[in-house]
Amino acid sequence: MRSRRSTQEGGAVTAPPRTKPSWTWHLRLVVGIAVIAACSAPASQPSSGISPGGGSTSASTTPTARPSPTPTSVSATDAAIEDMARRYPSTTSGAEAFVRAYFAALNAAYQTGKVGDLALYSTPGCSRCRDWLAEFAKNEASGLHSQAPFVSLRSAEVASLRGSVAIVVTHLVVPQAKVVNAKGAVVHTRNAEGNVNFLAKLIFDGSWRVVATEVPQ
Repeated sequence: MRSRRSTQEGGAVTAPPRTKPSWTWHLRLVVGIAVIAACSAPASQPSSGISPGGGSTSASTTPTARPSPTPTSVSATDAAIEDMARRYPSTTSGAEAFVRAYFAALNAAYQTGKVGDLALYSTPGCSRCRDWLAEFAKNEASGLHSQAPFVSLRSAEVASLRGSVAIVVTHLVVPQAKVVNAKGAVVHTRNAEGNVNFLAKLIFDGSWRVVATEVPQ
């Protein structure tokens, strides 16, 4: 996730205007839920940005296979998936807790410079999730990490739960973040952004995973 004012090159992150929600926003939210629930096709140029100007809907029509771990990590990966399924059941509270855990995992990857098991939280069909994962993997390979969280999650609420599919509405704040190298030197600075309303579509196939995202404009 990058600010449109960030010194880092790449996709831009433009936060929604910092205004109070209106009936227009609620209408857009309903439309956004309808769009993401219908699994609309991703845009031709997906971006790792989280807000309207820097990203688009990312979708997957069917559950995608789990990331293929290396032979030495198979048992560890299976154990992690089983743990996630146990901690985040196929319920409203389970879906909400899973989304909170996903953003916690994003923050951990951003701040520690280690991707860890972040890939287990989403499918390759979620383009925004895939871009975030690629960005953090690049940071890890370059020995970079952030001195601030990726996002600050204000709330997460399930707007729809039908069978194994859930739509979760979250409210985020993007703080300023200085990304540093192993010596502590600042490589680039991401400017703080305003509030962001973010929709995540989840599918439960053994455990919850993010398969699509949308940022209502």
